[in-house]
Amino acid sequence: MVQNNLARISVKNSQNPNGTAWFARDNFIEAYDSHGDKVSANMIAVSGNVIPMRAGEYNIVYSFIDPYTHEKIRGVATITVLPKGKVVRKTGSANIPFAQNGKSK
Repeated sequence: MVQNNLARISVKNSQNPNGTAWFARDNFIEAYDSHGDKVSANMIAVSGNVIPMRAGEYNIVYSFIDPYTHEKIRGVATITVLPKGKVVRKTGSANIPFAQNGKSK
């Protein structure tokens, strides 16, 4: 019997006003290993950097190694630092689940 691989990591994109501090935890939602067990946030590696004073788009990669399959599970969040004077538009929550290949489901 083939068991479904339940590994996934969920992150969200965000817009931040220029000069506002950004923290990696702001865009991480949750992660699960291939058996469907929740992965602790402290097991998630984060790579990439956001420069809060420089307008632009920053891709931040969140990842972990699945303990059962030894595959790297990853998700990418885009953080947009808005130009000075621009206001963040609230459009609701947009959670983006990512599969092991990093593409949205």
